[in-house]
Amino acid sequence: MILDDELLQELKKRTTKGSKHFYEPFDLEDSIKLREYYKSQLNIPIITTSLNLYTPRMTLLAKEYNRIVIGDYGAYIECLPNQIQLINIKNKFSSELKRPVKYIWMVPKDGTNIKIYFQQGTVSYADYVVGRYYLDPNEVLIED
Repeated sequence: MILDDELLQELKKRTTKGSKHFYEPFDLEDSIKLREYYKSQLNIPIITTSLNLYTPRMTLLAKEYNRIVIGDYGAYIECLPNQIQLINIKNKFSSELKRPVKYIWMVPKDGTNIKIYFQQGTVSYADYVVGRYYLDPNEVLIED
């Protein structure tokens, strides 16, 4: 599936900091197109079997995963707290947060630059669950 140029340009605008519509939900028709596109790009089952998630340096990030969440801004692997390997990840920023945030940005301790979201608040553009971890399926290695 291919997205049209107009929708791709709008997507790029909405993910640019300072944008008037920064991460605002898309209308229903565009949301459906975006989600179908992200789904068509997946190389991982939507609901887990027994697949583990690793960094490119083979550091274990999660033993299995819960599901794939597909929203207006991409597809993300959802891990439950008991699946994520906290011993192998850390907060990207060590300073105290000065305002409420939607997620805590975490990274693997092995130096790879994989963004791991620890969800702190709800959003209107995807079905993320507070207290769960999210990873981009294109950034991790998946093995059973």
